[in-house]
Amino acid sequence: GGMQGDVTQTLEKAEKEPNNFVAQMLAGDMYAQIGKFDKAAEFYKRGIALNGENLQANVVLANALFDSQRFEEAEVYYAKALQIDPRNVNALTDLGTTFVERKQPDYDRAILEYKKALQIDPKSSTTIYYLGISHLRKGERQEAERTLTELEQLGAASELVTRLRQNISQGSTIQ
Repeated sequence: GGMQGDVTQTLEKAEKEPNNFVAQMLAGDMYAQIGKFDKAAEFYKRGIALNGENLQANVVLANALFDSQRFEEAEVYYAKALQIDPRNVNALTDLGTTFVERKQPDYDRAILEYKKALQIDPKSSTTIYYLGISHLRKGERQEAERTLTELEQLGAASELVTRLRQNISQGSTIQ
């Protein structure tokens, strides 16, 4: 009974009703909540097959793939989300970060995506943070320091300022 019963019921409904978009997405959400992102992605993909133009479905699928470290695959769904809503700053930032986190990073492409996001929302502290990380990892310490100054001037969340400052001072490439 209780919560376990609700979970079981939700998962059974998704299996019994493969054409039910909401059931697929809810099952994906349940797996994402417990950190089983590969399994969440399976259900989100079922949902996408039923409603491929749903912005949130594309974003949560991309996030699950990202969290599974399947960055190239996540890129596809962030790009799809951006076809639906080209001004989605979070999707642009996350798309950029897929290029940073790959085994063979493409920092220039990441920086391009971050700059697109900042054209829409110049005060996005998360985007500015990741822009600084990209410059640092690319070996552009001066640009990373300039980005840190920009982040500080925004009065951004102190955690992001602290993390970027630590990365720069350590010359670190770790987020």
